[in-house]
Amino acid sequence: VILTRSSDQYLSLEDRSNFTVNQANAIFVSVHTNAAEKTTLSGIELFVPEGNGERSVSSQKLASMTKIELTDSRVSVRDIKQANYIVLKESHVPALLLELGFMTNAEDLEKMNSPEYLEQICEALTKSILLYSK
Repeated sequence: VILTRSSDQYLSLEDRSNFTVNQANAIFVSVHTNAAEKTTLSGIELFVPEGNGERSVSSQKLASMTKIELTDSRVSVRDIKQANYIVLKESHVPALLLELGFMTNAEDLEKMNSPEYLEQICEALTKSILLYSK
C-alpha cells in the first residue's frame, strides 16, 4: 500500500491520479465520505471510470469483488456507478472510488464514527483487493 497522502493536507486531484503513472501492477483506491440534500440516502457507493476499455473493465471487476465482500460483511452497499471523476478518468491503473456513507444521514454518520464499522470496511476492501490480485 502506497498512500498519496498520510495527513489532512491538500493534494490536487490531478496529482492524486498522476501518482499512478509510475506504479506497476497497481490499483488506485480513493476513499471518501458522501453528502446529499436528501438525508434519507444511505450506504456505501462504489464508482469506476466511464467506458469499456481494459482499465474500465478491470475497475468494474474490482468494484464487483468489493461489493460482494462488503455485502458479505453485512455492510449496506448501493450500486456500482460509472463516473467521470478526475481521479478515476486520469488514473493509469484500474481505479475505484469508495464513498463510505452519507455524512448527511444520521445512521451513516454514526457508523462512520465507529472503529468497528471502519474495520469491517477495511477488511472487506482488503479481501477484495487480494482476490482481484490473484
